[in-house]
Amino acid sequence: MARSKDCKTACRHRFNNDTDGPVKFLWIDYDGQEHAYATVFPGQSHIQDTYTSHPWRARVADTGAEIGEYVGPGATLTVLPGARLRVEPGLQPRRPPDMHVAPWGWYRQRGRCARGHPIYAFDCVPDAAVRLAAFTMDCMTAHLPAPAVSRMHGWGAFLAIIGRGQVTTDIPQYAQYRGQDSGNGGGRVETATRGLGGGTSNPVSSVGEENLTMEDDVHYGCESILIHEWAHAVMDLGYAEQPLQAEIVECWKAAEKRGTYVKGSYIISNPGEYWAEASQAWFEATMRDDVTSGLKTRDAVKRADPWLASLLTRVYGDGPWRYWHTCPRPFTGDEARWQAGRALGGRTVPPVAPYQAVGGAELGWPAQAGPPQPTGPTPRPDQRRRRRRSASKWVEEVTETLAGMLKKL
Repeated sequence: MARSKDCKTACRHRFNNDTDGPVKFLWIDYDGQEHAYATVFPGQSHIQDTYTSHPWRARVADTGAEIGEYVGPGATLTVLPGARLRVEPGLQPRRPPDMHVAPWGWYRQRGRCARGHPIYAFDCVPDAAVRLAAFTMDCMTAHLPAPAVSRMHGWGAFLAIIGRGQVTTDIPQYAQYRGQDSGNGGGRVETATRGLGGGTSNPVSSVGEENLTMEDDVHYGCESILIHEWAHAVMDLGYAEQPLQAEIVECWKAAEKRGTYVKGSYIISNPGEYWAEASQAWFEATMRDDVTSGLKTRDAVKRADPWLASLLTRVYGDGPWRYWHTCPRPFTGDEARWQAGRALGGRTVPPVAPYQAVGGAELGWPAQAGPPQPTGPTPRPDQRRRRRRSASKWVEEVTETLAGMLKKL
């Protein structure tokens, strides 16, 4: 009878599910009793910290039928169609299986960035969004140290694009979050988010199609969600369990103690958001004051938080690229700066390799040719008016906030 034994040798397993139904992975304790630790849905993975003498058993979630069990050093356990368990040594990179879901078509790899990270999306997402995602990822991580890139690959980091007509939990790797509270005060995950950052328990980062193409983004028209969520992946996967990750945490604690940021602002809520919001400011990929405590530019980061600026430099470098230089459309209320970016003609963009689709078909453009432009219809006059009203409302809100702060001084 399988049971756990005392052991001080820690290890880590990856549980994969390549079937069309949920699978439960259970720890077998010292008395031989099962304890469910993870329910892995189709196409998903789960990372589990454990010990080499602790057995793990897989069962079909719906019926309880046993699939198999494993005890030993760190391994990748994949449940295959036909309820078969495949065991491979170490944490093998995870490539999700293609799957078809009506009415969106196939969920599959649509491209990859120059650092080799896959980009997944359903057929309903246009190629322009995939190209824009790859381009932005390339510019953002052009100077990311190779060991960090390698660690991200080891964890299986990839990007998923949420279609305009989809919700976050329509992405297969997020299906288990359906109906759960988002934790951001906006309600359920599927209605309160348009992107999530990858971590060791789920290495998938995501962003909405409309945020990439910047076409009628009614949710986050003043910021790049891709840069925010991919920054989470850089910190939590590229520097997982590394000294720099611990240093980010210490830097956050110091900033909180100093009162560098407005108390209660999102940027200071935890180390992960501190890093992600600062990454947006580093690449000038946000116009928001409410969540950033006013931190929106690289110069502002250097003035307000020099220690954080030094960490960002070590990770991203201090090159000339800014998001507004090459983004396809202006942020809400930021037309003038965007026009200045257009005048640069993409000269600050680092050389990038052409993007390849699965099977070798080229998805991108020649190196140094600049970002692709989305091919959507020209906004109708009423759409333009809506955008102007949104910008005016945002300016009014900022003005009221500043007036309130001045009264308190």
